Amino acid sequence: KSLMMSPITFLASRRAVLSSFCAAAIASVPMSSRGKAVIDSRFSLQIPDTFVASKRTATLGTLYVAGNYPRFTVVSVTAWPLTKLLADDAVAQTLPGLPLPQPRKAALPGSSLSELGSPMEIGRLLLRARDREASSGAVQSELLDADLQQASLRWSFDTPLPVSDPDALEKERGVRRLIRRTAARSIIGEVPSAAGGTESAIISVWASALQQDWEKGLGLELQECVSSFSWTATS
Repeated sequence: KSLMMSPITFLASRRAVLSSFCAAAIASVPMSSRGKAVIDSRFSLQIPDTFVASKRTATLGTLYVAGNYPRFTVVSVTAWPLTKLLADDAVAQTLPGLPLPQPRKAALPGSSLSELGSPMEIGRLLLRARDREASSGAVQSELLDADLQQASLRWSFDTPLPVSDPDALEKERGVRRLIRRTAARSIIGEVPSAAGGTESAIISVWASALQQDWEKGLGLELQECVSSFSWTATS
């Protein structure tokens, strides 16, 4: 018999070798059984296997976004310069016709979140900024809880989503309103400053899903994602 392989046999064998090589390479990387690792020059994160990342190049604002978009499930990372965050919040809370208040003093490098207030006060500060960014303030989210431990704020909130046809929504999903639940973790870190050097910023990881999906088990997976976040950038 001829020892030469047919083209079809050769291609099949080549695919098998490549598949075995790729499987071995993937197996050599330590990963959680519940997700895949994301390694950025500034942070690391574990996200669910079904998530797809959107390309981002920003150094401030929204740094990273990934999600299972058909399920309305998203994980993101943001960096908000602290001085601007406090100044914007002071302006947003000013009544028309009144003089602008002095914003709270921004924390200096090496300081802690606790200098900004209690855990619930910090949560409300960040939630107002989140609502302004997401909907120009048209939507008001509800803070559920906030806990500050080891310079890290763990907090969560619900956001009501506009529904144009509650009847159609009820037929499709069995509910008449949509609520997005979000778990977040925030720390103070250093980011590049427009004036050169670095400045303090609130670094946050956000993981959200529709409430009904959250309560059916997806919430646990997203909370694990938030817990896995690590800010590795240094000044």
